[in-house]
Amino acid sequence: MALQAFEAAARYESFSRAADELNLTQSAISRQVRGLELALGIRLFELVRQRVVLTKVGRLYLRDVRRMLIILETSSLRAIELAGGDEPIDLAVLPTFCARWLLPRLPDLYGACADISVNCLSYGHHFVFEDEIFDAAILFGGPTWPGAVADHLFDQAVTPVCSPEFRNRHRIQHESDLIDAPHLQLASRPTQWADWFKAAGLSAPSPMRCARFDEDAILARAAVLSLGVTLLPEFLIQDELRSGDLVRVGAARRDADQGYYLVVPEAKLGSKRVARFRRWILAQAKAFDSGLALSEGHLRRAAAND
Repeated sequence: MALQAFEAAARYESFSRAADELNLTQSAISRQVRGLELALGIRLFELVRQRVVLTKVGRLYLRDVRRMLIILETSSLRAIELAGGDEPIDLAVLPTFCARWLLPRLPDLYGACADISVNCLSYGHHFVFEDEIFDAAILFGGPTWPGAVADHLFDQAVTPVCSPEFRNRHRIQHESDLIDAPHLQLASRPTQWADWFKAAGLSAPSPMRCARFDEDAILARAAVLSLGVTLLPEFLIQDELRSGDLVRVGAARRDADQGYYLVVPEAKLGSKRVARFRRWILAQAKAFDSGLALSEGHLRRAAAND
């Protein structure tokens, strides 16, 4: 309770508002915070113009307290779920991949396996299983993940896209016109444009200047706003392509030696629910990859007939 009182008081910079949120009296909040300060031997707040303000040490302490409270809340929810006999699968997944590929398929999973639920938890591009507690993860990269087993889902082909306004303004008609255009790319893929130009038989501009973003969804939005031309997997931007907010300005080319993988820690391989989820998602990926291959073949034939 002392940590909750401290966090609420810090968030509001007010003991009275913290008391209202926690259904306590102002004096009770004050006692909790004062007891915490005495136990730690430090001052967490100071009074500035009739307002409680965190000290420098208090600000640093607040960051750790908030992490701890999140962990406690998550653990409490997990305990409640376990008590009800419905243990979900904690799946680490990139946000855009989750929104555009995984979520539309989850109703199929829940229809086939009514007793399975999935917690989709976002993660950054740097992922180490030893630092996290997940039942599985959908990761982009190579096939080797220490301490885990990786199943290949599908490769990724990226297509140069931009807004129609950007295409017209920069008079982009051929792939070679992309060389001098402003480029956008993922911060985690610094060589992606250079690799694409090489596969196209073109020389990448030197030096390669790119505005960088952390996520595909942000990258797509930047392209829609005519900030540049970017490389994106088509399956992540179907809505933008259908609406005409983005247009293709070059051929789709596969990323070399990288793809999407379902990665399961060795300690979770014996879990029946993880095994069922694994079988389901591999079947989904196989169906998707077959459809993607047919689509790419159709596009190549159409291009050859132009």
